[in-house]
Amino acid sequence: MTLHEQIILIIYSFLYGIIFSFFLNWNYKYVIKLKTLFKVFVIFIMVFDFSLLYFLGIKYINHAIFHPYSVLCIILGSILEIIIQKKCKKE
Repeated sequence: MTLHEQIILIIYSFLYGIIFSFFLNWNYKYVIKLKTLFKVFVIFIMVFDFSLLYFLGIKYINHAIFHPYSVLCIILGSILEIIIQKKCKKE
């Protein structure tokens, strides 16, 4: 894998972490009011869809070669989104 593909994968994973965390929090606000079985179903479908979108993206970027640093970038993107969300709520 070339350096260009690795940089694009890192950026894609980071942005994916931000977007996934945002939609997970947004979805949680609406799902909390539902019954337990329906909650599990809706959350499972959402996570499954986002996982498919991620793997379709890395298939396009580097033929679906998965690297450990992409998981780290997803986690860092999620943490950044949580920090930004907390700062926005304080203001």
